[in-house]
Amino acid sequence: MGYREESNWEGPMLATYSGQISAEQSCDNLAAQLRLRGEDESSYITAAVPELNQIDEYNFNFTTTVSGPNLYGNYYAKLQAYDQDNEVDKVWAQTEQALWDPPCYLDIIKFEKQNQVSSVDNIHTQLTYNIEVAEHGDNACRDNHLEVKMDGSDGNTFKHWFNNNDKAKALQPYGFNYTIQIQSTGAPEADILWKDVRAVENKTAEAPGYIVENALNCQVNVVDFCLDSATPVEGAENRWAFDFTIRAQSNSYCGSLTAWLDVIWEEGQYLGGVSVPGETILDSFTCDCAKTFTVEVDYDGAKGDIYGQLDIRNNQQDLIQIVNSCVKEVPM
Repeated sequence: MGYREESNWEGPMLATYSGQISAEQSCDNLAAQLRLRGEDESSYITAAVPELNQIDEYNFNFTTTVSGPNLYGNYYAKLQAYDQDNEVDKVWAQTEQALWDPPCYLDIIKFEKQNQVSSVDNIHTQLTYNIEVAEHGDNACRDNHLEVKMDGSDGNTFKHWFNNNDKAKALQPYGFNYTIQIQSTGAPEADILWKDVRAVENKTAEAPGYIVENALNCQVNVVDFCLDSATPVEGAENRWAFDFTIRAQSNSYCGSLTAWLDVIWEEGQYLGGVSVPGETILDSFTCDCAKTFTVEVDYDGAKGDIYGQLDIRNNQQDLIQIVNSCVKEVPM
């Protein structure tokens, strides 16, 4: 007795049975029927007529295969033997129940990089991947394991083991998006492993990791830029001071930076501006401390919306970025 699959999880289970029937000489038209049954014993699943091979005067051997559902469970066979000339006299025998435990089939349907977001210094990166996997076989993949690994050029290895909730998401149609935040040197390539101790074959796949982008370009990221306060300058007529908080970061390709801060009233009327040292803006980010930059301009205190506009240039005076601050109604 033995079980196997016809092809894979898509085909039936095949059950093969061997046996021997002994019969009197008067049974010169011997026949048999074998029926496959499940553990519920309610009815037979399928039947076959074994070919009987006579080996001596009284004994007949047979080996026959029947197909059944490719489902996890206990199955057994029931054999009926009889003389076709006298079907009244029938004998029965049956096997013990035996478990059919289908093998596990795994598949990685998709492991694709969707997005990359890097810090301006290109030291850290966020990598987003779409992951979709599949498992096949009735109650077959009961001990699966999904992990993503990155072997960094810095000698460190990043590994993440997916919990049951994340595995369930990856098994859904279209999978799910998964984001890793890592040092750029630690992510030249991503590998995924989908395995199970019962698997016919464990599956792996690769996807690109961190890709250097704009490597020779200056990048500036203005983190904070807000108008904090506006007050009349003491002792001066129609003169106001506007205080701004500015924090920015840049990569190493920028060199020295310069910045010009304008104060704008009601969408387009420039009240005045001031030069802001680029290194001071960057220092405020490095120290993670609030630094205030004050601009004094001629202004009569008329009610309206006021905001700042910051122009940042590199040492070749190329315009790198223009950014507006938050808008405040003045007088505050």
